[in-house]
Amino acid sequence: MPAVLSMLTRRPSSCVITVECRLTKTGPISSTMSSMVIELTFDGLCFAKMRLPEVKTSIWGTRVTVRDQRLEILDKTIFKAYLRSVIVDDDTNFQLENGECTVTALGIKAHCNYCLNIPIRAMAGPKASVASLEREGEDITMVVAIENPSPVEIDHGVTLFELRDGQGASVAELTGNLQIVRGTSECTLRGKLVAGATRPSSRARLVGVCTESSSWCRETAEYFDVGLDVKPEFAGVLQRGP
Repeated sequence: MPAVLSMLTRRPSSCVITVECRLTKTGPISSTMSSMVIELTFDGLCFAKMRLPEVKTSIWGTRVTVRDQRLEILDKTIFKAYLRSVIVDDDTNFQLENGECTVTALGIKAHCNYCLNIPIRAMAGPKASVASLEREGEDITMVVAIENPSPVEIDHGVTLFELRDGQGASVAELTGNLQIVRGTSECTLRGKLVAGATRPSSRARLVGVCTESSSWCRETAEYFDVGLDVKPEFAGVLQRGP
């Protein structure tokens, strides 16, 4: 299971990925598994290929690191489906498949086809809350605390959001750098209130619209759709006159 799996935006049809994990249950005999190119799949369909480094296994487990490797996205529809599952679901998985490699142990070499299903905890939303809210006229600055229980990290870059009321009407248009990391992080959003809009009194939604870049995350930003409890002091900031 990955200790961390980070995806960064770089180009319209690629991403930069970092994987840090610990490989266990490889048996009582140490071995060397050759470097290989392996398919990343979701629901049985390949969305990218990644090169894994040579790995020396141990009965105690082995740390495996792939750092800042650029992946070409071979099927954007499947890739987006995987990211949606990571962001929205409680749990998800992906598979490593069709990895042609050589395993050497006790002086004997064997050719193998490496396959592995990797279940991971997903972001479940993720959960978010308003940490602070300031207003000058129709300009607002909102800091949102994001709780990510997943080992997956996604950097969407500069993202456009809408703050919506309970009926789904837009209350404010906001912009900020959406970088979802493990654990608790904060995202600072700045923008303007929508003229004439009804201000939320206790509950609102923060919805990703798109990103400034033309990459795949321009479309996946919309999967970030989180409910926010609006504390009375923050509701007062939104509802008061300019």
